[in-house]
Amino acid sequence: RLARYAGRDATGLGAQLERTPITDFAPRECWLLATTVASLPVRTRAVLRALDGTPELSREQLLLSWNVAVENARALRLADGAGPIQRILHARYAAEWSATDLALTLSRLGDAEGVAAVFGAMIEREQGAGRPTADLWSRWGIAELGFGDESRARDYLGQALARGSNDAALVLGRLELDAGRTQAARRSFRPSILSDAPAAWAARGWGLTLLPRARTASALPPATPSDPTLER
Repeated sequence: RLARYAGRDATGLGAQLERTPITDFAPRECWLLATTVASLPVRTRAVLRALDGTPELSREQLLLSWNVAVENARALRLADGAGPIQRILHARYAAEWSATDLALTLSRLGDAEGVAAVFGAMIEREQGAGRPTADLWSRWGIAELGFGDESRARDYLGQALARGSNDAALVLGRLELDAGRTQAARRSFRPSILSDAPAAWAARGWGLTLLPRARTASALPPATPSDPTLER
């Protein structure tokens, strides 16, 4: 970093740091390392070691850890990047944001049991503290929809809807629209349409529910394979 401040080429120094075993750095040094090297895997290992050796995080350290986890998620480094950092942050803070981050990574990994454990425990905790849980139920329902369990997803989205979640209403409206139940879809889109800032796709969904049913068949002829072997 000092070389960069002085305007010197620090490429060689950075490469040397990246090759150095992470155990050669103290946790305190790892915070600086995570802001200095370019390699995401090295930065991730530095953050994990720094977290392990830092019982209380400053705001800057928390933000750095969160950002490195986000970078890993965007790079699809889930199991060995975003997930481990998010597990540590959630274990320490047990907040709605940490639960949501971890559950999203677990859902991308296809870990339905892990998602259920995170959301179930968090909802129980928030309910016990008298805090709202609508967003947690909604996100859990969306995750279950991604796993292909529409029945369970509807249950959880219904729990969110009963607690005032507009997002849950939009997702349920989309499901009703896909199923051809336009009246039910319209009811689900209505709260957003009547709000001060309607969601863009709620307006589109509402518009689709107003279209009349098609009265004529498609003018395009049915597709036929040009190669007889394709018919098999």
